Amino acid sequence: MKRRSWKIGIGDNAIDNTVDHMVRLSMRDRSDAKITTLAESLAGKTDRATAKAAYNWIMRNIPYIEDPVDREQLTAPRLLVDGPIDGSDCDDHSMLFASIMASMKIPVWFKVIAWRSRNYTHVYPLVGLREEGIVIPVDTVLGLADGNGFGKEKTPVRRSKVYGLRRSAAKE
Repeated sequence: MKRRSWKIGIGDNAIDNTVDHMVRLSMRDRSDAKITTLAESLAGKTDRATAKAAYNWIMRNIPYIEDPVDREQLTAPRLLVDGPIDGSDCDDHSMLFASIMASMKIPVWFKVIAWRSRNYTHVYPLVGLREEGIVIPVDTVLGLADGNGFGKEKTPVRRSKVYGLRRSAAKE
């Protein structure tokens, strides 16, 4: 499986750069046949049902493995659905989820958080549930820790940024 890997820099600019790559890959792959086929198979009657099905699919099918220290690796969402894979981390899970939601035209964002220190160390998607008029977090890594990261976030969060998929400008 082809992964893009680079030495990450230090600070918020490095995070912005990583998320810019995530946005590009997610938006590019939202119309890939593998992603649209998967999305159609996961479609529910509501945005919540579709998002929950996508979350469950990722939890069952995409193993979590951390990136090497000081290296960032991104796997394109369309490659993740090919399987078998050695694993992926929070950014890969987030991109796949975002591609599935974007292919279904369900609003989705990326949220990066600093929770252990002031440095950003984690990313997960936020999904807009249009029928309910709310936005919820979808954190597969938190799901590994407690069995359910759907609609839950790590706490305490020291600081965070949210990135839209239409453009990468962040809001703190």
